[in-house]
Amino acid sequence: MYKLIFLSITISSKVVLWQLVLGVGQAIGKYFWGMKGLIITALIILLWTLSQTYNELFYFHLIIQSIIFIVLLNKNIFKKNKAS
Repeated sequence: MYKLIFLSITISSKVVLWQLVLGVGQAIGKYFWGMKGLIITALIILLWTLSQTYNELFYFHLIIQSIIFIVLLNKNIFKKNKAS
């Protein structure tokens, strides 16, 4: 269990696991379907967050998943090398 001071909530290992799963989901979306896949998976995760979380946990999910989305949006980590 972790205590976040700025949100004053206790984060369990289950919440951390969900963040990893959702972040990997975004990465898979970008890897297989490019930028469209990233945007679609981010929207699906946003809808899931809206329906499954509330109060401080809702804000925590939005913050973490937004950070993951921005990192994946700005990085070309899955850019395929073209043969010369």
